[in-house]
Amino acid sequence: ITSGSTSEIAGVMFYGYLLYAFLSDSLWRIGYSVRQDQVQGTLEGLYLTPAPKFASLVSRAVPLFALTGIGAALALAAANWIFGGLPAANLGLAAGVFLCSVVGTFGLGFCFAAYTLIAGEAASSTANLLEFGLILVCAMFFPFRVLPEPVRLLSRAIPLSYCVDAFRSTLIGFPPGFPELAPIGTELVIVAVYAVAAPALGYALFRAVERRLRQNGRLGQY
Repeated sequence: ITSGSTSEIAGVMFYGYLLYAFLSDSLWRIGYSVRQDQVQGTLEGLYLTPAPKFASLVSRAVPLFALTGIGAALALAAANWIFGGLPAANLGLAAGVFLCSVVGTFGLGFCFAAYTLIAGEAASSTANLLEFGLILVCAMFFPFRVLPEPVRLLSRAIPLSYCVDAFRSTLIGFPPGFPELAPIGTELVIVAVYAVAAPALGYALFRAVERRLRQNGRLGQY
C-alpha cells in the first residue's frame, strides 16, 4: 500500500473480509436452501403458495445476517485492539456501498440457486471452486495491485470487484493509490447499477429455470 500505514494495510484486509462475510450469506445460502427444499420434496409445494417468490428467496439468507453481524462486531473489536484502531472514514458513504453490494449479490445468489436446481449435488463442488475464484479475482483480502496484470484485467470485468474496492477505499479514507480499479465516482455508479440490475436479472433467470423444470416435471427431482 502506498502510504505504508499499518492501520491502512489492516483496513484493506479486514474490510475486505467484513464485506465478504455478508456477501457469502447472500451468495450461497439461497442456493443451498433451495436445494434442501428440492431434496426434501417441498419445493413444488412452495412454488404453489401465494407468497411473493422474490421475498421467499431473499428471506432464505437474511436471517443469517444477524449471526454474521455479531461475528463481524467481535472481529472488528479484536482487529481494533490488535492494530491499535482501524481507519473508519466516510461511514455514511461506506454504508451505502455496503448495502448496494449486498443487494447486488442477491442477484448472484439467485443465479446460483437456479444452477442448484439443474446441477443437484454437483453444485457444491462448483460453489467451492467459484468461491475461491471470487476471493482471488476480487482481491477481497489483499490489494488489487498484487494481482498479475491478466488477473487484474479480469477483476475489472466483474462488478463485485468494484464493490470491494469502493467499500474499503472509502473506509480507509482514500489514501494515495485508492481506489485501485477506477475513480471513486465511476465505482459508485457501477456499484449502484449492480445493486439494481443483478437482482432483477438473477431473479428472472431463477424463475425461468424453475418454470422450465416444473413444466418438464423435474422440479421435485434430485
